[in-house]
Amino acid sequence: MIFLQRQTVKSLTTAAGIWATSGIGMAIGAGLYWIGISVTVLILIAQVLLHGRFNWLEGPKTEQLVVRMEDQPGAVESLQRILADKSIAILNFQAEKWSKKEDPVIELEMVVRLPSHLTLQQLMTLIQEVNEVRTVSMH
Repeated sequence: MIFLQRQTVKSLTTAAGIWATSGIGMAIGAGLYWIGISVTVLILIAQVLLHGRFNWLEGPKTEQLVVRMEDQPGAVESLQRILADKSIAILNFQAEKWSKKEDPVIELEMVVRLPSHLTLQQLMTLIQEVNEVRTVSMH
């Protein structure tokens, strides 16, 4: 099965592997041993090459973040501005206020797309630069 999760396609290689395995099995079952063995070797080579750490094959990463911050005027806009300055796209955004008289808090759930040069650690450090941010977590 192929899933779309957090704006990213998941299980595509698993589905392709199942189809490839069934094709190899049919070739072997039909007596086409040379084709079955050749395709098996070809798939193994492709798996080794394509699952290595090749930066040129990496696409943009998406992450789901939960940010709790003080509900101060301009706090959310400040966070959005910092993300935009680093070319981080906000794909999905939801805000919920937690109303406590002495301590108003706003919780932001967002899905962001990171540029390929930005690491998760850099993203966390960047978000924590906003003075109103209390906690950041990833899901």
